[in-house]
Amino acid sequence: MRKKKSKQVRLAEVASFRSLLVVMLLLSGFIFTGVKLLWLGLVPIDEPELKFARVPESMPIRGDIYDRNGVLLATTLKVKSLYADPKMMVDVQESLFKLATVVPTLDFKALSKSLSSKTKRFVWLKRQLTPSQVKQVNDLGVPGVSFREEYARVYPHESLMAHILGGVTVDGNGIAGVEASYNEDLLAGEDVYLTVDLGLQGQLRHVLQSNMERVSAKSTWGVVMDPRTSEVLAMVSLPDYDPNHFGEAERASWFNKAVYGAYEMGSTFKVFTMAQGLEEGYVHAETPLDITKPLRIGRFTINDSHPRYKVMTMREAFRRSSNIGAARVSDMFETGAQEAFFAKLGLLTPLDIGLKEIGRPIYTNRWGRIQTMTRSYGHGIAVTPVQMAAGIGAIVSDGYYKHPHIVKGFDMDEPSYVVGDETVQEVRNLLQNVVEEGTGRRAKLEGYALGGKTGTAEKSIAGGYSKDEDHNLASFVGVVPVDDPKLLALIMVDEPKAPNNQGGSAAAPAFRQFVGRVAPMVGLRPKITPYDLNKEVTKRVVQNEVQQAPW
Repeated sequence: MRKKKSKQVRLAEVASFRSLLVVMLLLSGFIFTGVKLLWLGLVPIDEPELKFARVPESMPIRGDIYDRNGVLLATTLKVKSLYADPKMMVDVQESLFKLATVVPTLDFKALSKSLSSKTKRFVWLKRQLTPSQVKQVNDLGVPGVSFREEYARVYPHESLMAHILGGVTVDGNGIAGVEASYNEDLLAGEDVYLTVDLGLQGQLRHVLQSNMERVSAKSTWGVVMDPRTSEVLAMVSLPDYDPNHFGEAERASWFNKAVYGAYEMGSTFKVFTMAQGLEEGYVHAETPLDITKPLRIGRFTINDSHPRYKVMTMREAFRRSSNIGAARVSDMFETGAQEAFFAKLGLLTPLDIGLKEIGRPIYTNRWGRIQTMTRSYGHGIAVTPVQMAAGIGAIVSDGYYKHPHIVKGFDMDEPSYVVGDETVQEVRNLLQNVVEEGTGRRAKLEGYALGGKTGTAEKSIAGGYSKDEDHNLASFVGVVPVDDPKLLALIMVDEPKAPNNQGGSAAAPAFRQFVGRVAPMVGLRPKITPYDLNKEVTKRVVQNEVQQAPW
């Protein structure tokens, strides 16, 4: 028989068992805590998939955009964005105040509300920070704040190509310009090449900016094209914006006036009127026109802004920019002929050149005698600047209309006939005469054969047109060299101030300055006679002596 254990032995065994149990429980607790900490350290916080946007690693990076010479205009880079986990934050207000020293655009009110909710685990604070901002935020050491890698669209040339490129949303979708019109191609990783020359673009923007300041204008815009191909070489609309910060720009600056706005162009439309008159055999350069008094048609009266009432040749009437002369020529046209001619030039329908923004011409469907007369000098019909430039290009190049475009490989129709070679040559002569002796004399540039036409239009207001001289829309369209145009530029200035409030004083000088800056870039050399060269040398010597003089 086994002996019964003593009471002391039994008590010792119970105590030992209890100790072992306690040790096992404590060990289990440590193991559980360790596993939990390891889990929290290795596994990311659960984030509601629809609360934020991100680009999966498998998605192709958005394609790049280049100018005609292969210069990079837009690309995609990896960046870091800042977010917070409300549950991990210690003091929301203090954290926001610290972060605001690095990111001053934080929305305190909205973020305070979002971050105070302990049911949320993910709140965006700021998307796409700069490397400097990332370092500064890290140095702050704010609890509950971290970074996530994303892709950001970057525009190396900032505002220079703003309205052409457009911009993208924070999630990488095109919202304006080429970014929007070619969004699907770019999202598929395809690169897009433009017809634009970055060098010409820079010179155009510089000239327009300085000219706008010179004449104290409200805004300005311009289009440069190769009239032989209708490729857009430069396009600027001021004021503009930095596409790197598209959402922060003023909404008014988003508007691309060169393609989206429709304007009454004024006297530049007389180029079309005279071209039609020449092409259809109604007039020639020496045809006399009766401009001895204002032209009255029913209750309407057509006047000249600077009247010189006498009989003029068509050339002189064009050179002096006579409204009466243009109306006289258009009154010779058969019914419907002017409308058909404008249609050939692409002036009556919306024009897609490869940008999301597509402006619509504005005019009434009525096309009677008085409408034909007023539209002969650009009154009562509004078109976009790019439509205007393309129409002029057809008449001064080879007589064929070519669809203007800003992207290489743009799908378009074959060139269509507008006017013959004789008309082309006559129009070139008329344009040169305007610069040499007429309203465009301030566009004249020594050594270059230029041609062009001025325009000054009254801006429409409620009930009619403004008679305030400082509310004009001034313009100049010019070509160089006039005998075989390689560059065509249309420059428009909104509300230039007197005394520079006309096309000849507000816009023509900007054209001269632009040509002077870009001619060497496109291989256009000045033709200078020995006498002119001696004058230039003498001028430089005198200037040098003055600069070195002791006084």
